Amino acid sequence: MSKLNDIILITEAEPLDEPGPKIVYVNPAFEKLTGYTSQEIIGRSPRLLQGPQTDPGELSRIKTALKNKDSVRAQLINYTKTGKQYCIELEIIPLLDDKMLCTHLVSVQRDITARIQMEQRLRESQKLEAVGHLTGGVAHDFNNLLTIILGNAEMLSELVAEPNLQSMAEMTLSAAKRGAELTRHLLAFARRQPLDPKVININHLVEAMWGLIRRALPENIELEFVPDPDLGITEIDAGELETALLNLVVNARDAMQDGGKLTIETSTAVLDSDYADRHSEVITGEYVMICVSDTGIGMDADTVSHAFEPFFTTKTVGKGSGLGLSMVFGFTKQSGGHIKIYSEPGEGTAVKLYFPMVRGAQQVNYQPTQESLPEGGPEHILIAEDDDLVLKHLEAQLRSLGYRVTAVTSGPDALKVLGSHNDIELLLTDIIMPGGMNGRELADRANAMYPKLKILFTSGYTDNAIVHNGRLDPGVELLSKPYNRLELATKVRQVLSQKR
Repeated sequence: MSKLNDIILITEAEPLDEPGPKIVYVNPAFEKLTGYTSQEIIGRSPRLLQGPQTDPGELSRIKTALKNKDSVRAQLINYTKTGKQYCIELEIIPLLDDKMLCTHLVSVQRDITARIQMEQRLRESQKLEAVGHLTGGVAHDFNNLLTIILGNAEMLSELVAEPNLQSMAEMTLSAAKRGAELTRHLLAFARRQPLDPKVININHLVEAMWGLIRRALPENIELEFVPDPDLGITEIDAGELETALLNLVVNARDAMQDGGKLTIETSTAVLDSDYADRHSEVITGEYVMICVSDTGIGMDADTVSHAFEPFFTTKTVGKGSGLGLSMVFGFTKQSGGHIKIYSEPGEGTAVKLYFPMVRGAQQVNYQPTQESLPEGGPEHILIAEDDDLVLKHLEAQLRSLGYRVTAVTSGPDALKVLGSHNDIELLLTDIIMPGGMNGRELADRANAMYPKLKILFTSGYTDNAIVHNGRLDPGVELLSKPYNRLELATKVRQVLSQKR
């Protein structure tokens, strides 16, 4: 078992009960790992190295084996001179004289702390990946249902005049919006939210949403922005980053019930090989960093270790879904970035997001989305949607906006309609459909028939048809389910207005 860097520790054979056998020899590897010199440790018991996380069951098993003069292998958590935990694999061998009496115990130990940490990160990664697959599997059907509920509740709230009925419609609409937000956060955590990244300067994004951030905070919280004037640019979905920042701001606010200070800071950072060795998912290079820090109650190490898990929250019931940080985590990872939490109880929290720096690209100035009244038109739209309820809802919504609509439930049926109509200007197709032809394949064949035909995809969950590496393919337009009437009207009008 022994290797050059292994620890060698030799003790007397007795006593195995308290206070334990005295150490008679340690090698330099022991001194390097524990921080104790040989002069400090010789004559004392190895139990000096034990602490709160040292497994008493393993200690009892070791003791029983040594009383029987048997060699024993074990794995233990011990503590250095400064109180830092480390994990060792050890083998203890009793040395017997010619009378079969045990004279000394020789322990060969190996520091496996790094290996244990890597295995733990792998388990966490596998657990998060499993949740991601589960999320993606249910999101499509769930978003179809939410699309219908959201649309009908929205129309009812506009049509009914009786106060009680209007109140019921508005409550339904509010609940549907909350369901849509939960699903969107789950998809973001699962890294299955289709992103539409643009090259931007994050400083400009923060400045554009500064008023929104200020309104989210009470007056007893001071707000400061510390931008790096020489900040590099990154390629990112600005709308998703805005949502992520607002989640971090709200978390910081809730951690400062009695007031405090919230600081948003940007800088250029280099994540080097030493950092990457300690964070296996990190690729070395230059990054754009944005940090949201607060002076709130902070978190202990155990809480930080669970912070990114879906539905994990330290807030009271009804005060948070536990999806905010998990959404930020998923979005950051899907964007090729890295996220790190620094926190201490009573000292506050800092969450740092790192996004790969882009050089030599033309940046786009970020403009917050402006809401406007739904706008329709007289154009002829072909819908391909396999869910009957969604199809009827979508058809009604588009007709109410003035469009002429033809609706079918499969790709082959859509091609038949295209073959008999030459006035269709937009194909609005779901991505995931039965019948051996998905939305992307339908769009490709439709464009081969009519090169000027506009295409708008819609889906509650996209796999690989129009999204690759988490990003929409170039030139692809997507309306994500669930959507409201304004979002539908705006996107349809936008695509119809494009030149081809």
